[in-house]
Parts: sequence; C-alpha cells; structure tokens
Amino acid sequence: MLTVDEAKQLLGLKEDQELATELKRSTGAVGNWRADGKVPASIELRISEMIEKPKDGLIPIFHMAGAGPPRLSSGAVVAAVTLPEGFYRLGIVPVKIFGNSMEPVMLDGSIVGVDLHNREYISGKYYAVWLDDQGAVIKKLSSEPGKVFVESLNKNEHSFYINREAIEDHFILGRVIWWINQDTEK
Repeated sequence: MLTVDEAKQLLGLKEDQELATELKRSTGAVGNWRADGKVPASIELRISEMIEKPKDGLIPIFHMAGAGPPRLSSGAVVAAVTLPEGFYRLGIVPVKIFGNSMEPVMLDGSIVGVDLHNREYISGKYYAVWLDDQGAVIKKLSSEPGKVFVESLNKNEHSFYINREAIEDHFILGRVIWWINQDTEK
C-alpha cells in the first residue's frame, strides 16, 4: 500500500498539486486518496511505470498478481529488492505472486517481472492476465485453432480455454519476461 506522501517521494514531488498534475488527476482525487490512506492500485502501478531505477538500487515489489486464485490483487508495495542489471526498466513492474498454480516453474512467493508495454500474444509464453472472477494472475497462454489455452502448470490447478473473439483488450496485462524463485521448503 502506497500513501500519497510515498507516491510524491517516489516521483520526487513536494506538493499534492504536483502529484495531481503529474498523474493527470484532479486535486480532489489526490485528496480522496489521502483521506483513504492510500493511492489506488492502478495509480501505484502507473507510478511504477514512471519511475527510473532509484539511486539506492531498491526496486518496489508489488503485491498485484496471484499464481492461481489471488490472495490479494491490490497493487500494494510489499517489499523492495535490488535486481540484477537489465532486469528493471521503465514499463516493467515487479510483482510477487502467491499460490501454486504455476509450480514447478514459478513457486509460491516468486517475484516476476511483467512488461506492461509488451502485450503482444505469443503462444507458449507467460503473461499476467486479468480474469474477471480472480483479478490479475500469471498463466501460460497457448494458441489452438479459434481459442487460447489458459494454463496453470500445476496439474492440480484449473486450466481452461477462452475463445479468441471473447478476449477483451484488458485480458493481457503484460508479458512475464523474468522470474526469481526461492524454494522455501526445508
């Protein structure tokens, strides 16, 4: 969860009016966020697209996606990490996933880099997709005649087909271009 003051700090701004102008929102909207104690998830993601890699090297990690049914699709900042050179650039949003639907490739708690500027569908690649009943999730998409297979790699989890003509513009949020796993089992 990002506050108005934290959002201003990330963007190097001092006044609420500057934040409203930078985000092309009204000062009333910023006032509402301040009253709520947080900026909306969509604004947090937009801010992440706007910031350059911080001088201290720490990159915010968002709690946006869930591999499988998401536990939380808020876009809240949950951590900050230093990433290897080349892993972070404008438009890449690092998110922490929860669930086991993408195991054994992406483990519960993995950090994935989602390129929001890369929404071009390529069969066999991993994507952050929006499912109306689940929110943002990570899935493998594969092409079949007239339909797309939305795959959970864990065979105990649900996979399904979507007709190509039923896919809406907001279905693919971005392509997963890297992931970092840590096996926490002892």
